[in-house]
Amino acid sequence: IIQKVMVANNFYIALYDEKNDLLSFPYFVDEADPPAAPKKPGKGLTEYVLRTAKSLLCDDALFEELKQRGETELVGVQSPIWLGVPLMIAGKAIGVMAVQDYKNARAYSEREQHILEFVSSQAAMAIHRKHGERELRESESSLQGILRSTADGILAVSRENKVLFANERFAEIWRIPPTVMDSKDDAVLLQHVLDQLSDPQSFLKKV
Repeated sequence: IIQKVMVANNFYIALYDEKNDLLSFPYFVDEADPPAAPKKPGKGLTEYVLRTAKSLLCDDALFEELKQRGETELVGVQSPIWLGVPLMIAGKAIGVMAVQDYKNARAYSEREQHILEFVSSQAAMAIHRKHGERELRESESSLQGILRSTADGILAVSRENKVLFANERFAEIWRIPPTVMDSKDDAVLLQHVLDQLSDPQSFLKKV
């Protein structure tokens, strides 16, 4: 998509894992450099954009200036023009989207910067949403494991009397066969266990 509006033969997305202090490159296409492995942040242009949370359109002159100031250093093959924009979520940079060109020092201008900033805002939201979905799945998986391993029988029912969750121990305690559990209907489950009770009516009233 980006290549339709600007030169993007060399393009990558870098994501920063704050918890592990690790910079990874889930998308990386480059004519000169091999795919980058995850690494600790250093002093490359990517890390500079990540630190400042600001876009950077960098030519040779600006790179030398940043290098002299100790802000950055060369990583990989140097290109005469480099453009990087931060992936921002809630005012915080979670990564960087960058393009560079090894042949044309005028490949990028403020026009391409504005375009890449717009694309990065959409990409950042999509990445953030995917991370949220993954964390939710992991949390649910962990909770399911805990509920299944407990010695207690657990049943969760919605306001509409539909079974949301029941662990295997619950089915064992009440001697409920899989076919009945699969109905997901609390009324069906109650009906099945009534003949196991000494006082069904009191139990139903309590339920």
